[in-house]
Amino acid sequence: MFFIICLLILFYRIRLQWYLAYKQNLPNLNAEQIYHHLCCYEFPFECFYGINLAFYRTFVSPTISKDYRQTNTIAGETEKRVNDTDILMHAWVDYGLDSDEGQASIEHLNNIHGVFSNRTRNEDFVYVLCCFIVDTIRMIDVFGWRQLDNTEKQALFIFYEKVGQKMNLKNLPTSLEDVYILVNDYTNSDISATETESGSILTNAIHILVQKWYGLLLPASIIRILLNGLLYVVGGEMFHKKLGLKQPSSLTLYIIYALGTLHRDFMHFMPPRIVPHRLSDLLMKQNYMCPAGKSNFLQVGPPEILTSVEQKEKQ
Repeated sequence: MFFIICLLILFYRIRLQWYLAYKQNLPNLNAEQIYHHLCCYEFPFECFYGINLAFYRTFVSPTISKDYRQTNTIAGETEKRVNDTDILMHAWVDYGLDSDEGQASIEHLNNIHGVFSNRTRNEDFVYVLCCFIVDTIRMIDVFGWRQLDNTEKQALFIFYEKVGQKMNLKNLPTSLEDVYILVNDYTNSDISATETESGSILTNAIHILVQKWYGLLLPASIIRILLNGLLYVVGGEMFHKKLGLKQPSSLTLYIIYALGTLHRDFMHFMPPRIVPHRLSDLLMKQNYMCPAGKSNFLQVGPPEILTSVEQKEKQ
């Protein structure tokens, strides 16, 4: 027991010294380097779920959820859709937006989005982009072993602002404050965000996928209850309501925050990661039997959408 306590104290001191060294070097890092550190070293769990929970946000948008429903890209092949999106998005963080991998990923994603250019509005894409920022910060607030400082939050904003520019989006927010205002206004509007049959079907499809991921640990009913509470905590009451979900009980919310506290305390005593967690490469090897790379990204996406992309490129 004494040995375990000493080991935990040692890990705590190592993590603290590691963080202090990073903090001291923070002014020398640009936005991409900061986000890479947060996502690949310090908060891989929180950043992963921040990005993936943000996709629930699209289900309250009638225009986006309708496209998803018509193409059957989520309800039909849920796990593939989630993995493909994570591959393309995490390539930006794992390797940098201007790297060969990052540029190839954005180009491929732009081609895929181009298939829906006549049906999805610019403001819908901007809304989703802003949700990646808001929900990642919120996930770290709840589950992270420490809070982000203003420099790190600003780095997330600058990173996704650059992503938006590379996606040729218009009317991007000019500050982090504007990002929160845009997400709040979009969600509160009954025109841009509302409960729909398509949204309910898509929400249920992702719920089933999460149950598959954690089915060996918890019963499906418990997973749904906890996921329901997590979406409420991260997304807020109005978003949660427009997903068509029942308001979680006080007990459920208490459990979510308790789990956040346990995770935060646990991570205080974990040694820092010294090898980057490059999710895009892991998922490419797992799903496509090849590493993340410029030419390999061309395989990523629903087959029928990829066919449309190829036809569009030939025109």
